[in-house]
Amino acid sequence: MAGICKCSVTIGIFSRFLRMPDELLFNQLLIQSKTVKQQKITEKMKRLKVGVVGANYMSRRVHLPALSAMTDKLELVAVADLNEAVGRAAADNYGVKYYKTHLDMMENERLDIVDINTSPMMHHVIIHDAATRGIHINCEKPATMTMSMMDFIIKTVQENGVHFQVSENYPHMPWDMIIRKMRDLGLFGDLVSASLCTPVNTVSFDIGVHHYAQIRDFVGCAPRNLVASMKVSKFFDGDSLEVLDDRVRGFGDIVGAAGGATIEFENGVDARMEFIPFHFGGENKDYYLAGDLRRLVGTKLMVTDNIWPMILPNRGQKPEFHVYQLNEDKTFREIPVDVVWDSIGDEKYIRKISVHTDPVVEWEVPSWAIAPDSSIVTEPDGIFNFDSTIAWRTAMVELYDRLYNKIVSGEAPTIDPVDREGVEFCVAMIHSEAMGRTRVDLPLTETTEYEKNYQKFYQKKMGEGVFDFLQSGDKSVKSIEALYTAQRK
Repeated sequence: MAGICKCSVTIGIFSRFLRMPDELLFNQLLIQSKTVKQQKITEKMKRLKVGVVGANYMSRRVHLPALSAMTDKLELVAVADLNEAVGRAAADNYGVKYYKTHLDMMENERLDIVDINTSPMMHHVIIHDAATRGIHINCEKPATMTMSMMDFIIKTVQENGVHFQVSENYPHMPWDMIIRKMRDLGLFGDLVSASLCTPVNTVSFDIGVHHYAQIRDFVGCAPRNLVASMKVSKFFDGDSLEVLDDRVRGFGDIVGAAGGATIEFENGVDARMEFIPFHFGGENKDYYLAGDLRRLVGTKLMVTDNIWPMILPNRGQKPEFHVYQLNEDKTFREIPVDVVWDSIGDEKYIRKISVHTDPVVEWEVPSWAIAPDSSIVTEPDGIFNFDSTIAWRTAMVELYDRLYNKIVSGEAPTIDPVDREGVEFCVAMIHSEAMGRTRVDLPLTETTEYEKNYQKFYQKKMGEGVFDFLQSGDKSVKSIEALYTAQRK
């Protein structure tokens, strides 16, 4: 049995939110009174200027709408994207300036925050360019694909005294917020175990870091070691870089790779994560977001749920969230859970959750945090659309609010350990498999074979090394343009 470790975990809470409904949710009769109220609030609050780098799917469907819901605190001023059609469409949709490169935007706008939504191969470059200009950073996950790149980012933001956070929104989804409240109230008792099975590819620096963050948030402290197994043997062959190139998608998924890991945390809690792709389509390039299960166990309480239907309620799979009281006679009693659903257009979302424990635990999304459909740009590149992304957007509002509060309060910049641990978790999984599925102690102390191979892959893809952009002032733009071109060959 184990309790929660006392360690530094950055957790935002909705109680800090200013309960100010977004004017987009007001009907016409309330516009005048809303405007007066907004003016009074703005006089007391500092609005920070935000520039967005990358107008990809997540940017258009999640980040930009979330920013539009925070007009009392944040002012979107520009969008930069090398794809002019996509970037200009996003900028025009929000009535802001368009720039082709991130450096053009940084040089011509007085930014307080840059919001990065590009391939993780580009992140360390853009973060360097922002930090050295004193611009605070919100970066899409995964932050990077290797530990040397991650440590470069940490060193860069620390040396320049800027705030940095990864857009790790899963621990801020509605169900995770209510789980955290129950845990913080001690309702779970001593934490025993955590497990999660997902139908998404393993070694996923995209979904892998997401689910690691969820488990880590529940457990409350850093991992001690892990043992992993996965079906990606060719991935480790340094001479088979074409395999790596073909199978790694934009955010770091390795297509068609099943596997899992058993993790031991510092407080003695054991966790199990399994990635079993549920594919369809000709070459296993897509998968169903269904068939997943999470189980969180304490000495007094257990929670089971299926995560994806909670986030994407329009897919047809019934959302399941169960809370069980564990009795001393080894029996269970299911505790009632009430969920209030709402919708904007055809998009469903969770308005309120009530778990009838003693005491009753409730979570409710602030109405001003909801970004309506009208704020979402039409998808110009034909990329597939999720049925609903409101849960993503409300979680992003919480993250932006956390970053805003840190900046305006003058709080000293810190690094959330989970941002580094998530990348390390994925690297360690690959390393465990490469070493014959043996235990890997954490944190890692040496460069793994995977990371060495990735550096070769980067050199081949980019025509230069990971950190060669530091050799000249304009090299960062050339590096990103080279990657942009290479990804579209």
